[in-house]
Amino acid sequence: MNVVEAAMKHRQVSLILTLIFLLAGVYSLTHMARREDPKMTIRQGLIIMPYPGAKAIQVEEQVTKKIEQYLFRYDEIKKDETFSTTSDGLCVITLELQGWVKNKDKFWSKVRHGLYELKNTALPRGVLGPIKRPSSFNPVGRG
Repeated sequence: MNVVEAAMKHRQVSLILTLIFLLAGVYSLTHMARREDPKMTIRQGLIIMPYPGAKAIQVEEQVTKKIEQYLFRYDEIKKDETFSTTSDGLCVITLELQGWVKNKDKFWSKVRHGLYELKNTALPRGVLGPIKRPSSFNPVGRG
């Protein structure tokens, strides 16, 4: 039997099913959570530290290793999920927070402050950064 024929033959069942689906849709629409900015927990951070004019080996020894030593003091950072990329004149470190960290904004603020302090005390004078980016993926450099 064809679906259309069955719907025409059993009109009451078709009307009741249509009414149930319509009511379920209206209920879902009125009780659906709506936010302009949905709550998202971003646990990744990106640290970009340019060192113009330096070779990759200089950036690795003078910048990347010092930043990694600073970052690995924190238990909140997943050490196995943190990796760095060093090239001529640029250090990029990608890190991720542990799942148990509750106040991530406070932690990113602490890391950002520490990076500025590290830059002023232990890194060479030509190092720039950490770069401020408008991306929501970049909590360390967010400004």
